[in-house]
Amino acid sequence: MRTPRTHSCAVVFAAMAGAMLCAGPDDLYITEFLAFNESTYPPVEYSFTDEDKDCADWIEILNAGDDPVDLAGWFLSDDPGNLRAWEFPAMTIEAGQVLVIFASGKDRRDPAANLHTNFKLSSGGEYIALATPEGRVVAGFGPVFPRQYTNVSYGLAMTSDSMQLVPINGPVRVLVPADNGLGAAWLDPDFDDGAWTAGTGGVGFDRKTTPTYRTLIGTDIEASLYNVNTSAYIRMPFDVADVSRCDAAILSMHYDDGFVAYLNGVEIARRNAPAALPWNAIATVTHDGAKAEEIIVSGVKKLLRAGANVLAIHGLNRSPVNQNDFVIAASLTAVSLGSIDADRAVYFDVPTPGFFNGGGVPDVVDEPRPSHPSGCYPAEITVSFAVDAPDAVIYYTTNRTVPTGESTVYAGPIRVTGTSMIRARAFAPGRLPSPVVSYTYSVLLDATTANFTSDLPLMVVSTFGGAINETTYVPCQLFLAENPRGRTALAEFAPFASRAGLKLRGSSSIGFPKKMYALELWNERDKELDAPLLGFAEESDWILYPAYNDKTLMRDVLAYRWSNDIGRWAPRTRYMEMFLNTSTTGGLRYSTHYLGLYVLIEKIKRGGDRVDIERLYASQKTEPGITGGYILKNDRLDPGDAGFVTSGGGYSVRLCYVYPHENQNATRPPQEVATAEQKAWITNYLNRFQTALHGANFKDPSAGYAAYIDPLSFIDHHIIVELTKNIDGYRLSTFMYKDKGGKLNMGPVWDYNLCLGNANYNDGWLTTGWYYTIYLNSYQEYPFYRRLMQDPAFMELYRQRWFELRGGPLSQAALTASVDAQCDIVREAQARNFKRWPVLGLYVWPNWYIGPTWDAEVDWMRAWIRDRVLWMDSQFLVPPVLSSNGGNVDPGFVLTITAPAGAIMYTLNGPDPSSPEIQSSPLLLTYSEPITITQNTRVRARVQVGGSWSTMKEATFIIATPRLVLTEIMYNPKPASPYSSSQLEFLELANAGDVPIALPGVRFSKGVTFEFPATGPAQLDPGERVVVARDLNAFAAVYGTDGITVVAPWTGLLSDVGEAVQVLGPLGEPCVEVYYRDSWVPSTDGGGYSLVFIAPLDTPLERWGEQANWGQSAAEGGSPGRAEPAGGRQLPADTNQDGRVNISDAVTLIKTLYGTANETLPCTGATLADGGNAVLFDVNGDAAVNLADVLHLFAYLFTNGPSPAYGTQCAPVTGCPDVCTP
Repeated sequence: MRTPRTHSCAVVFAAMAGAMLCAGPDDLYITEFLAFNESTYPPVEYSFTDEDKDCADWIEILNAGDDPVDLAGWFLSDDPGNLRAWEFPAMTIEAGQVLVIFASGKDRRDPAANLHTNFKLSSGGEYIALATPEGRVVAGFGPVFPRQYTNVSYGLAMTSDSMQLVPINGPVRVLVPADNGLGAAWLDPDFDDGAWTAGTGGVGFDRKTTPTYRTLIGTDIEASLYNVNTSAYIRMPFDVADVSRCDAAILSMHYDDGFVAYLNGVEIARRNAPAALPWNAIATVTHDGAKAEEIIVSGVKKLLRAGANVLAIHGLNRSPVNQNDFVIAASLTAVSLGSIDADRAVYFDVPTPGFFNGGGVPDVVDEPRPSHPSGCYPAEITVSFAVDAPDAVIYYTTNRTVPTGESTVYAGPIRVTGTSMIRARAFAPGRLPSPVVSYTYSVLLDATTANFTSDLPLMVVSTFGGAINETTYVPCQLFLAENPRGRTALAEFAPFASRAGLKLRGSSSIGFPKKMYALELWNERDKELDAPLLGFAEESDWILYPAYNDKTLMRDVLAYRWSNDIGRWAPRTRYMEMFLNTSTTGGLRYSTHYLGLYVLIEKIKRGGDRVDIERLYASQKTEPGITGGYILKNDRLDPGDAGFVTSGGGYSVRLCYVYPHENQNATRPPQEVATAEQKAWITNYLNRFQTALHGANFKDPSAGYAAYIDPLSFIDHHIIVELTKNIDGYRLSTFMYKDKGGKLNMGPVWDYNLCLGNANYNDGWLTTGWYYTIYLNSYQEYPFYRRLMQDPAFMELYRQRWFELRGGPLSQAALTASVDAQCDIVREAQARNFKRWPVLGLYVWPNWYIGPTWDAEVDWMRAWIRDRVLWMDSQFLVPPVLSSNGGNVDPGFVLTITAPAGAIMYTLNGPDPSSPEIQSSPLLLTYSEPITITQNTRVRARVQVGGSWSTMKEATFIIATPRLVLTEIMYNPKPASPYSSSQLEFLELANAGDVPIALPGVRFSKGVTFEFPATGPAQLDPGERVVVARDLNAFAAVYGTDGITVVAPWTGLLSDVGEAVQVLGPLGEPCVEVYYRDSWVPSTDGGGYSLVFIAPLDTPLERWGEQANWGQSAAEGGSPGRAEPAGGRQLPADTNQDGRVNISDAVTLIKTLYGTANETLPCTGATLADGGNAVLFDVNGDAAVNLADVLHLFAYLFTNGPSPAYGTQCAPVTGCPDVCTP
């Protein structure tokens, strides 16, 4: 098929100015793409989503030639500096085929499934290119395509012709099968169906009281199908005279409830059909067939034949007895491609992925601009709108509906006297209408309101008369303002403004007069909008917490802060004062709408800045993908949920799904609902954990509970519950999560208003007593911990952690300081809050202490905290105190150890003093005099009283630091199917010293958790390297292990934005610490490159973490286990050394050849063709530098010619400087 087209490949500078890159002689085009795929296009029910139910960006490629093209080794790219960004698998695009590739960032290359690039598209505009294996661009848009719009695609204008092959009321033959005797023979076009029922389309019956399918049914089969079977075979014969006119087809289907369609025996479409199709197959779900679905069928030319053909349909009903209707009404239309205008890119308001484009429109009207931004105003205002297009007409609404061409025409300023949301849209002939814009205004109705200011942020929510309820989000408008330079005023400071949804939240607190709310930010299409409220990371879901029965106003805030302080993420909080206006159009009045002090809290959900676990895709149904992430909780069930019940270890626990969700509803997108396979997997994982926990070998680190959970996370969670004596702890609002390939973690903490003495039941007011003992015998109320505490190793870790935290973030000074800090924040606003809600001195369920003032409430809580931690201290033997916590010391340093009671037992570079195997060994020493340090020494000490031991104190004293250094960090690699990005993380260590370093005991103390085992590599010789990988199988499959030493796995994840990674030597010596950041080298943040140490290995250790010492690896995938290639990074053909290749390099090459350029060559080598200079100047790779290299470079730049001989990627070149900036 040679398709007529209009384009000019000779217009070189058009591409440089931003025009579309034309198609080359291969007849492959990028014909359409969608860079902002938020929703669905009509009908919504049949959205173009991927296998994970995501509305991902996509790119469409058409083969307009007469021959198939082998795409193996071809590339798609969104980066002109890296045309090999994403490589096609071995596959063929047939003549006339339209291929859609999702630009989702998921990097999937199975030719039998949906294809996904490793990049996403930017709606703000960027580059797209299709390149050959040689790096020649044959199609694309660049250097930057124009702004893109939500659900509007962009591409090439086309013409096409259609020809109906099968009319909806054409002749049919129908059979309701009685057995499977026909097999697949009935699908063949030559099958003899003469004995079947003859009729016209469609086929079905309708027994409903008010029939809806009668006009669709030409052949009624009620007598043969109803109460008999759920399957019907339908054959629709047709003739084709000229197959060449059939490039693609549209199958239009009315179906109730499902079907599988075949064209000449080949399946072309299915809906609601089971995988296996026996003669009595049943539809998987019900479906209303009143509206037709149009299904695009590509590649039909090779399925059709000249002459007789057949469209065969296996129709499916949901039930043989309870379904009063059934319909299959189909038509098939062939479409032939006419012309492609390759020089004119246009917008399409109805995208057609996988099908030919229409004519499109050249532009989109800009949004109307208001005279006033959204916000609160001290008096009524008039709002004007303007738009740049002189022929545009603005339509608007004030009832919050989307403006259309039937809405009110803007003719002049709009008066605002109360609260009003004005939604506007501009229309112009020959262009798509502008996106909808919304602006909301609230008039402050009196002087008190107009003059109101606060030392806290202010939030104003208007519901326009909508009744706030527990089940559905009520549309509203949000204003949120904070003046960073002083006090915030309602009328003076420009707010953050957003459309949003608001609903009530809470269980026992739902009856309080001061309500808690769930807030969800919305965009103009009522879809979730991520935004950075009050300095938090961007998100859409938030909690507005009232602290009504906590009269200190800070118990939740303190508990979350303390959890974050000990290194366990908890929702972050900000205080604010809130106004809620529920009137339809009225303005804002302090006396009516002021709600008092509220806390903005992050909602617990999956995300890089919240619960940082990997996304679990709907398509991931087997390991390793199915292993995470999950968020679960022990709590009351959400409406409509049943949760799941574990069964391992002889007991059960009912848990709830948090992520992914259990069921879909209006607030749960389908891509975040757990599949049956995922539910079964996580249930089985919990069952296996419980079985191991209650098994005979439960203490075994490999076979016991530790194989399934992170014990320290369980301890930290337990400490926060017990420190605060949270009455809802363990039994309610108790979250846990599991990352992909990781272990079960307890947390985050949540719902701590009934803590720190604020409860008159379950001994909640007492500072003494363990709270967990109340529920010790209830597996549901106190899951897992009872058995964990029977493991001495778990309890030893618990005691160590407690005293570690008591010496730092949970010290009395730190706890008191955190309370004082909150007091300083809320002191002013609390007075207004308690004037609005006068509960001081009154009982509010379930208060124990009832203070007359806010200060009294806070003072009582301060005393409670002090007494509580002292009681917890008293439950454990106090560990010894070392006169120094270790570190660098001079030879001869003297260490003393003290303890209030008991004998101090210690070891030097030995095991734990309490280890049974050394109790009669000279390794165990009794402290009696100071210890003199003469070499690197690790001191481990405990107090012994009778048969009891305190927790261990440990310190390492360093005379000479081992030069065990971090040389490579792969913190955010590209995923490589089937492995996720996190599975491919690795770290590389090197011995930069001159003596061997013992590896057993070497560990990472920050970033990830890993310790070299005694059974692993014994030592690292000078100059040697070792790789520590997160997943050994993934590492071996993607990077290879030949000739290198690799150990694995570690626990935890490297942060994609940056974090500290610290290496400790065999005695715990701090060897090196690097706090990397993704901003150092952007190409290492998901771009496939690793972060490598580029400075000399004799660099002082204290400078190891400086940004200047780190750079991009020479190759994608890094160089794990090997030194980086020598030489500075260079971009082949970058003759002028500016880090880019463009026309200026051709000019420099000409000047160099003809003696007008600087005679100093950039690299070592006697001539242009010697050494590293050849990489820059020998563009065609013929070992000579002459005019042919200039012509080669011009051809590459402007006519899609071959790439420079040395490639198009940055690479180290010996003897050259570093100029290729990642």
